[in-house]
Amino acid sequence: MQTESLYNIAYHRLSSFLEQHALKKTPERFTILRIITSQNRTFNVNLIDVELRKAKYFLSKSTIYNTLHLFEQAHLIKRIWIGSKTGYQLLLVDDNRGIYWQKEHQKIRLDREIEAELMEIIEKKTDKKIYRAILFTNEK
Repeated sequence: MQTESLYNIAYHRLSSFLEQHALKKTPERFTILRIITSQNRTFNVNLIDVELRKAKYFLSKSTIYNTLHLFEQAHLIKRIWIGSKTGYQLLLVDDNRGIYWQKEHQKIRLDREIEAELMEIIEKKTDKKIYRAILFTNEK
């Protein structure tokens, strides 16, 4: 998936979230969003701070942390632990195409059709109806 289309999905998701919660659509939030969607790896506050300074934005780290917390609430990113340090990954749920996230120079896509097939197989094996599930994958 192209970085620009990732940004477009994230832009519309963030815009909707901000409108629903009566929050301001600041240029700083969307600049941070563009930086996040352009990363092909996990990122942290320091990386975002460096990229913002390159773009001539000088924001405090507390503002960056608050923005990332807002992005977590909007389900745009997820927090991960790398050793004892906090990192983040882009996580987007696109209603039409599935779930996308980026990890170490890979763009991974979980297609809704594959998800539906897996759910159907599990339902047949367990003889139970599944209404909601979270699927985790492990790389080989």
